[in-house]
Amino acid sequence: MKNNELYLKPNLTLRDLAKTIGSTEKKVSYLLNQHLNTNYYSLINKYRVEKFKTEIGKPNNKNLSVVGVAQNCGFPSKSSFYRAFKTHMHMSPSAYIKNKREH
Repeated sequence: MKNNELYLKPNLTLRDLAKTIGSTEKKVSYLLNQHLNTNYYSLINKYRVEKFKTEIGKPNNKNLSVVGVAQNCGFPSKSSFYRAFKTHMHMSPSAYIKNKREH
């Protein structure tokens, strides 16, 4: 997942992921739920949020909006990005960016 950065595809589905790793949706879903204590969307969004955190400070993204960077990280919409970011980081993207600049 991390090496191939499959999560950057905004329309990535559980079926796509299962197919890529040569498994079934049911097996992948079971693995995520039972062994990683998460679900497909939570896992994908976690990777996307982590990617956003590394990309937001890069000079080549300087002229992109926050949402533009988020879309480059695989988020299909502004609302899905904000919801996922708050879920994983327990703060808004703007609070994270402000906090990052202060440190």
